[in-house]
Amino acid sequence: MRRLTRDEVLSYAHRAGISLDEAELEHMWPVVERYMEGLERLHATDLADEPAGSVFQPDNVGERR
Repeated sequence: MRRLTRDEVLSYAHRAGISLDEAELEHMWPVVERYMEGLERLHATDLADEPAGSVFQPDNVGERR
């Protein structure tokens, strides 16, 4: 899976009406990287014939794994 570039993240933020300066982008970049790592793991998972679904577990919000 291809990684997002900083320009792409800035473009997506701009389309959402969010203006980020370089310091703000630098501050949030670890979140972008963590999200991309999770997407890579998800795309690499072989679900065979199992249906895909998601589960929201509010007790885990904010926890790092």
